[in-house]
Amino acid sequence: MMELGFRQTEIDFTSDTILLFPDRSDQLYSAFVQDEINLIPNKLWLTLGSKYEHNDYTGSEWQPSAKLLWKLQPKHSLWVSVARAVRTPTILEQQGETVVSNMPSPFGVGKVAFVGQRGFDSETLLAYEAGYRWQASPIFSMDLALFLNGYDKLFTFVTTPVASL
Repeated sequence: MMELGFRQTEIDFTSDTILLFPDRSDQLYSAFVQDEINLIPNKLWLTLGSKYEHNDYTGSEWQPSAKLLWKLQPKHSLWVSVARAVRTPTILEQQGETVVSNMPSPFGVGKVAFVGQRGFDSETLLAYEAGYRWQASPIFSMDLALFLNGYDKLFTFVTTPVASL
């Protein structure tokens, strides 16, 4: 299986006192490919795939996956898988500003705002999974799955102190 994609986003934003975004044009190209290989006929399958994306914020992103399915008996099967996924930053996280509140201070009214940071990278996930399936009947099955997810580069809020006079 193979899929291709393209998306263009035009942002022409009239700023107000709460939201500030730069005007910009973004493009996203994507491709997905996957193949299922029957290693032992009707017993053992290997599924390999990957998604590729190119975006204007972080460049190229690869998201590969692999799954091994073993049919123990006609109604019982085991599987293991590993996959990598990403979450691309938004325009707000890269270049926007959102005013959360205005607060009085001895020096006038100050604002509390979320300000995007250029260079914010994609959040990543490395996911491992193992499971067992019992197909009790054509309309009822039961799965038991164990998984471990490792996250990296998660988006967080960081406070910036204001210089005092």
